[in-house]
Amino acid sequence: MLFYTLINDSGEVRFSPAPEVDKLLGNVTVLNLRLPLEVLWRNLEEIIHIKPSEIPTPLEELKSRIVNRLKPALEKEGNLNIEEFEWDTPDTNDKITNEKCRLVLGNERLFTDFIARVQGRQLAEGELTSLRGSMHCDEQTITVLMQKAVLTNHHVWVPAIRRIKGYWVCQRCGSIHCQEWTSIYGYAATCQECKSIGPLNSLQVLFRCQPLQNQNPQKVKHHTYPFDFSPSQKRAAEQLLELSQKDGVHEILVWAACGAGKTEVSFPAIRKYLSEGKRVLFAAPRQDVVHDVQLRLQRSFPDHMVKILSGAAAPDWEDSLLIVATTHQLLRFYRAFSLVVFDEMDAYPYAGNKILEFGLKQAIREDGRLIYLTATPSEELLKKFGQEDFPVIRLPLRYHGRPVPIPEWIEVNFPDKNLKNLELSDKPYFITLSKVLRELAQDGPLLVFVPTISLVPIWTEILKKVFSNKRVEGSWSSDPHRRTKVSSFLKGSCDVFICTSILERGITVNKVQVAVLFAHHEQYDIRSLVQMAGRTGRTSENPTGRAVFFAPRKTREMIRAIDWIREQNSIAKGGSFHEE
Repeated sequence: MLFYTLINDSGEVRFSPAPEVDKLLGNVTVLNLRLPLEVLWRNLEEIIHIKPSEIPTPLEELKSRIVNRLKPALEKEGNLNIEEFEWDTPDTNDKITNEKCRLVLGNERLFTDFIARVQGRQLAEGELTSLRGSMHCDEQTITVLMQKAVLTNHHVWVPAIRRIKGYWVCQRCGSIHCQEWTSIYGYAATCQECKSIGPLNSLQVLFRCQPLQNQNPQKVKHHTYPFDFSPSQKRAAEQLLELSQKDGVHEILVWAACGAGKTEVSFPAIRKYLSEGKRVLFAAPRQDVVHDVQLRLQRSFPDHMVKILSGAAAPDWEDSLLIVATTHQLLRFYRAFSLVVFDEMDAYPYAGNKILEFGLKQAIREDGRLIYLTATPSEELLKKFGQEDFPVIRLPLRYHGRPVPIPEWIEVNFPDKNLKNLELSDKPYFITLSKVLRELAQDGPLLVFVPTISLVPIWTEILKKVFSNKRVEGSWSSDPHRRTKVSSFLKGSCDVFICTSILERGITVNKVQVAVLFAHHEQYDIRSLVQMAGRTGRTSENPTGRAVFFAPRKTREMIRAIDWIREQNSIAKGGSFHEE
């Protein structure tokens, strides 16, 4: 998208992709030259921020100053042959353009609908096609609406990538890892970090839409939740609700055992914010968790439309106070949410990802509250929390009152070579492994974890032979049929499911038994092992189960994971959390 340079009667300099809008809403003079916003910002930054008392009169001097900045810069860096810089472009005098522009500007219903769809977002140009389709508008209409929003509210145009002190900096994700290239306007750059949600380069812009003030308080019906809080859940929920309203507290950690029901503990706080007309985001790193939580939230808040944003979901432009999203989707928002509930922030891909941390801080309002939910907090997180301004709420007891099953280690000497086409039936390690797996499968659905994607199809085929009378499926993060397969397992239509870490968190399957193959693999740290083991015994009907680590030796991470679970069980049993 290219922009014109405009000057109004008071000498204010601004930029617009649709100067006909500015002309109709006020008196402006337009430079007949369209350029990328980044080029204009970089070369005219001092002029943009000039103090009113320093604006030269007559304005012809200001016009000359602008031209004298742009012309040599474009001649030096770019490949544009510009003979003459003219002010007052004839395009703004186009009667047909002006008439259509007047019709759009006068349609308040259309403008209100537009603002409702985009508030709190930062839109890349690549998203505008989807937005136009949802509103049944053409490109010119959307551009007019966007420029009207800039002139009448607090919405702004921002160069998608800026050159700051010699570095290209992405304004969507904050990254400086940008690939430079040459354009007709001079040097340009493409961001390498956030391209998973759409490519972005410095010749493009972001449209940042400040959210509306809190909407009218809504009376949330006091229907009962479709579940009962345990006493420990109720205490934690009450604490969380109180702290989420407390002055000076902006971040809260809920540290819970796997299967303690930490997600539901956040619901009273969510209800409070929704009743005040405030926007709420529930975020999680994994698609499977997000889609599961969306269903649970919709059942608990039937009066609200719970929107879902993930790589597996189609773009959704309908306005909603309650949104569920994967962490990469945070980069699409700007100062949008009064409350963010972040589940399993210690999981990939969020853990240690500075880009996603940047997106989280950018998505929340400056006065917003952030609630972290996790069963396996990192050491860095624990160092931060525990102070008065960063409170911790503990929930070490599962909601049904039974302890988390302690993982077992069974020695299995897996071969180092590729398993493809191996004859396994007579191998000693395989005899032991298949015997234990059959025992596990007798007690319920079997969830088998492997450390790498390449092992999923191999072990799926192997276990189809072991369980010839059962339905066996396998999946991984980039599997195009992932959602269908996972849904089948969650609904009980699949007996044995082999996967990578995609199901190590956030899922509950009645009577499930867990097997971790190659548990000694470097891919598995203490937190992933705790989470995988924590899939067992999560329901009141079947609060026990087995989690087995298959490995040639006990690694430090395996020992730490077993000790971690024992310690949490001990705290739950010995403290005020125990429930008879």
